[in-house]
Amino acid sequence: MSDRTALGEAPKSRFPTILKVLLAATSALLAATVALTVLLVGRAQHLRELEGRLLAEGELQQALVAMTSSDHAIVPHVDPDIGFVLNPAIERATFGAAEGSSYPINTMGLRGPEIETPGPDVTRVVLVGDSVVFGWRIADENRIGESMTRIIASGLGPGRVEVVSVALPSWNTRSEAAFLRRNFHLLNPDVVVWNLLRNDILDVAAAIPPGVLGMYASPHKRALEPFACQSDYQFELPLPSIIARWDENLRRISRFNRDYGVPGLLLSWMPATRAHIEHLLRRNQFDLPVIHLPGFYRYHERWPVSASDPHPSPWATHAIAVGVVAELIELELIPGFQLEPTDREIAERWRATGPTTTEAAAALLRERLAMVPNRIDADEPRTHVGVVYGVSNGWMSANGLLCVRGGPVTEQLTLELDVPDFLRPAPPLIASFTTRNLLGHEVSVEVEVPVGQSHHLVPLPLCGGPDFVWELEWSFDWAFSLNERRCASARLLRAEAL
Repeated sequence: MSDRTALGEAPKSRFPTILKVLLAATSALLAATVALTVLLVGRAQHLRELEGRLLAEGELQQALVAMTSSDHAIVPHVDPDIGFVLNPAIERATFGAAEGSSYPINTMGLRGPEIETPGPDVTRVVLVGDSVVFGWRIADENRIGESMTRIIASGLGPGRVEVVSVALPSWNTRSEAAFLRRNFHLLNPDVVVWNLLRNDILDVAAAIPPGVLGMYASPHKRALEPFACQSDYQFELPLPSIIARWDENLRRISRFNRDYGVPGLLLSWMPATRAHIEHLLRRNQFDLPVIHLPGFYRYHERWPVSASDPHPSPWATHAIAVGVVAELIELELIPGFQLEPTDREIAERWRATGPTTTEAAAALLRERLAMVPNRIDADEPRTHVGVVYGVSNGWMSANGLLCVRGGPVTEQLTLELDVPDFLRPAPPLIASFTTRNLLGHEVSVEVEVPVGQSHHLVPLPLCGGPDFVWELEWSFDWAFSLNERRCASARLLRAEAL
């Protein structure tokens, strides 16, 4: 029976098994397809989200800028010569404002309302400067420009002459000239009044997060170290590098007025060193009219805005406004009118300050040169008056300038340096030194710092010259970080004229 069954029955078919396998594979493939579809859809959604975030990045940044504190109102400008402006995204700012007050910022990044195109019969006076024209720590109505507007309106009626202030704290002449050139078509000046201060020869400061001013963190500097005189007397030193900065500022002003055909007026704020300024004006054949702030106001007890702040008070800004308005009338740059009696007295004080003599300029220079030390020691801060820039706490930046005084028998300037040991494995270190006399004659040398030695005495040649004062300018081709804000190249131990 069993044999019959084996021989008589047909063999079982394998089709159901294959079908089951195919169905299982199809199901797996379908599941994988669904999973992949879900993944791709999710990825696409994620990509769309990323794209949207990237597209919104500009709006996000603008929103963050707009949320900045009103006291952190400084933003960098695309032009490094300008350096920075106020943040137009902030509705009102308190940076540099009078206590308890604020001011508007216009779309040009300046303090004040929007600057519109002047009417056809309006004379526009553009007042250019830094913190004093800005109105540091005083209310809007007491700024020099607003005071000028009131004085003129009282004599001519409103709307005849418009005064626009183009000024920010820590701007210099380079910043001001660059801003005027970039925005000339918007400012449309008929007259430009420039303000010249001692610190205009310094490098412009910069905007650093979260919107404050910084000098030593400035990206807008010529070298690794910003040019920032360390002593007040150094502004009038007749060093070639300092004189060159004064000369260039005066040329910037002359070039602007010549290029744009706009009449101008220069206001000098330095009565104590007026002889120095007039010497520079004569040296450059400066062709704009100049007025000088009378010492009566600058050194009056009512001048400072506070006991700890030497910026001009409202009393002082009014006196300055009167002097400028009176000169503009005298030069026929604005229509004439009669000043109020009290203002006429102020104007007379401005006119009473006559020019200085070349002898006065020479005496001031001799006084400044007498302050130059013949030796600079890193451990004695009082000798640091010889360091113009590039040395802080004894550390020398990659670039810098110092000055020393010698005598009739001085033959060389000796520089004593310490270079950190960890720089030894580096390639040969090259230092360049240039010594100049007051006539600008110079001698330059390159020194290779030998391997395996940290202490160095560098004798530098001198060329003879008047007053036995020399400036030393250096440039190192190496630097290392002291911290996140400063780099250094060596430690200054001593600089001495021997």
